[in-house]
Amino acid sequence: MASPVQPSVTNPSSFFARTRQVAAAMVVGATLVGSGLEEAWPNFLNPDIVSQFSLQPQDVAWLAAIPDLCLIPVPLLAWFWEDLLGPGHVIHLSLLPQIALWLLIAFLPSRTTLFIACTCISIIEANAKSIVHVHIAELVRAKPRGMLTIQSGVMEGVGMLTVYVISKYLSWTNAHIVCSALIGTVFIFMTFVPESPYWLLKKGKIDEAYQALLRLRGNKDEVDLELQEIKEAISEKPINTIKDQVSQLLIPMNYKPVLLVSTMAFLQAAGGTNIVFRFLVFLLGEGNPDQDPAFQSIIIGVAQLVSICASIFFIDRVERRTLIVGSSLVCAVSMACITCVLHLSTAPKWLMGVFLATFTVFSSFGIDPVVNLVEAEVLPIPVRSVGARIATMVFSLSQFLLTVTYGATSQNMQVLFLSFTVSNLLLGLVSWRWIPGTKGKPLTKLQTLFRRRSRAAEKNVNRTCGTLEK
Repeated sequence: MASPVQPSVTNPSSFFARTRQVAAAMVVGATLVGSGLEEAWPNFLNPDIVSQFSLQPQDVAWLAAIPDLCLIPVPLLAWFWEDLLGPGHVIHLSLLPQIALWLLIAFLPSRTTLFIACTCISIIEANAKSIVHVHIAELVRAKPRGMLTIQSGVMEGVGMLTVYVISKYLSWTNAHIVCSALIGTVFIFMTFVPESPYWLLKKGKIDEAYQALLRLRGNKDEVDLELQEIKEAISEKPINTIKDQVSQLLIPMNYKPVLLVSTMAFLQAAGGTNIVFRFLVFLLGEGNPDQDPAFQSIIIGVAQLVSICASIFFIDRVERRTLIVGSSLVCAVSMACITCVLHLSTAPKWLMGVFLATFTVFSSFGIDPVVNLVEAEVLPIPVRSVGARIATMVFSLSQFLLTVTYGATSQNMQVLFLSFTVSNLLLGLVSWRWIPGTKGKPLTKLQTLFRRRSRAAEKNVNRTCGTLEK
């Protein structure tokens, strides 16, 4: 019987091996600080800034929607670069131009600059965003994979909280210098992260794959076993080109997980998470204009960050589907309560802020990071790249339409929040019915989950992993 890809470490160097993997995963995850900055950036557009740049309400909506618009076609175009350069190099190189673009916004502010710089940042960020979670999953062992993959959500939350703080307390120029400095710091540390051993083996670079695993694991015997296991997983169906991956989508065990993660991506977007993040200050102002919405957004941002950290603690102790189902139900109830507050003129408006905070906390706890993790885990090796991109495109198209439409529906927010309620309920239903158990299982042992009915395949993988552990 084949040895497990990621055997338990019992030698004296195990602490250093874990430290190397944790450090690599945290640095790759930290690249999503830029995504957090980009996600919450519309909160900079307060009435004074809107007046200064002569922005119309529809301009604000389009500036917020640009990231999603770019994420629709760009991931497929970026697929070529990932196949050519490797996921690690694509993520690393995407940081460098962002440094300059944030400085451009800082020192040459104008309506034209905002649209050009935001579009360029969104295109560059789109090149890397869809592969960050998959790249982390390929760098680390099975046991801490959940924790180390979703910690990237902490860094994205750091980026959003940074925007909430600096938009209130710093000048326009200094705030965007801080954004540039954050990206520059991550760029420097990313230099020390090895390339994905999966990609290196697909390209026939066996020695480089061995060295990458050795840097991450530190134990030669372990590396030999893991290298052989990855080779066997790849050699079952060698995928060398983008065309090969597309052809593999015709196989049921490959298109089923792609269909699942795409459906979840659509419901995640339609659930309203990004709308709340992007327009948090404005929504809080609608709910309780007597309080300072910017300060409230900072409090909610801190609570969001704490919830992501709590998710890291639970992710390898509780099944993924349990976290998604529970969180989506709480989010659905929160959105339904906001709908009632808006409908009932006698309801205290400060309740809207409470329910927005509840929604933000549970969405960050069990929906956003866990859905991204499930995507990285259940997509089979033959279609992992194309599957991740299809899911990203579905999410982005849904989010783009929702963000652009928000300007038209802001006068009738009851309909908007009611749609969020329905989407979160459907996300919980889909997750409960179709997400298989993936906690603690090596990636190569998850390849057969969709070969038969998910639950039957899952039991077979559980038996295999239990035998390997013994």
